[in-house]
Amino acid sequence: MKQVLRSCVGLLILSVLGCQSHEQKPSKETGAAGASSQAKPESKFARALEAAAHSAGASANGAKAGPPADGVLEPARADAEAPRGKAPSVKLGGAGTEPRRRLATPATLSRGKYQLEVTLDAGGGQGLPPITVNFDLVPDSADKADTDSQALRAKITSTKVGATGIPPEFERQLATLKGSTVAFRRAKDGGAFGFATELGKGSSAELRDLLEAVAEGLQAAQLPAPSEELGIGAFWMVTSRETMAGFDVVTYSMVKVKTLDDKQCTLDVDARRYVVGHNLPAGMTAGGPPIQIQEVSSAGKSSLLFGVGKGLASEVVTEQAMRLAVNAGPGQQPRVLPVGGRYRLTAVR
Repeated sequence: MKQVLRSCVGLLILSVLGCQSHEQKPSKETGAAGASSQAKPESKFARALEAAAHSAGASANGAKAGPPADGVLEPARADAEAPRGKAPSVKLGGAGTEPRRRLATPATLSRGKYQLEVTLDAGGGQGLPPITVNFDLVPDSADKADTDSQALRAKITSTKVGATGIPPEFERQLATLKGSTVAFRRAKDGGAFGFATELGKGSSAELRDLLEAVAEGLQAAQLPAPSEELGIGAFWMVTSRETMAGFDVVTYSMVKVKTLDDKQCTLDVDARRYVVGHNLPAGMTAGGPPIQIQEVSSAGKSSLLFGVGKGLASEVVTEQAMRLAVNAGPGQQPRVLPVGGRYRLTAVR
């Protein structure tokens, strides 16, 4: 079975560092300079997101602080703005137009059935085709360690590949993901955090990265909402500590109310992710030379549909992409590595 996303990234890192000098090198448009797209937001909404991230940086690190130009946050700053294992923070920017309603979700969720489609891309033809993962979301009533959040567990019940011509061995190993779990906590405002994955007893170890991608999709589907009443056009920023393809990141998500009535609402999300630290995650360069991240650019967009005052969104579509420029050795230009994924979450009626 083909290694999944994090392993693919590691293989790509080693392969690009092994390229000969006569191979085509990234130009300014596709190399490290090309990875700086976050310096020029494409829309008014994205510019607002950059301003919000700048404000968050200034509050934690002084008036001159802002989004790092290289897309990499120093660990101390990341821990100050989005501590590990803590619920995402919410800052309201505008309440929107009348009529307004309270969007806050219930403090706790009940049991439910969901379907998550995951597609992963590590560039260079590496990644995974669309895979549908069915799971039961179950409250962990025995866990009362934190009264300000609810413990939940997503238990995978089945999987299916959404493509033709897949080798039977791939499908057989994929089926062993059944019984694997993703545990996390959900704050009363709806934000999810503290994700932990556990493969089932008979699961293939090569499915670890896919299971963690399921956790990423679940986190993207659970954004906290302000407690105030909101109307169409309302917006707020969510700052969260996340993991993307094995990289520790701080994510700034600008959430905007697109549609709203007395039954349901649609949220649009524009996100920027900043990698924590310049060192590549352990395990990506096993046996290879030391490699550091020089520059990162990222973008993410999501659309969420959920019932007003209800729990987990009934429909979520999110796409996220990240480009990393890593040092390729003395005298060589940085090599650019793409990482991305698409997630589609649906509540099973």
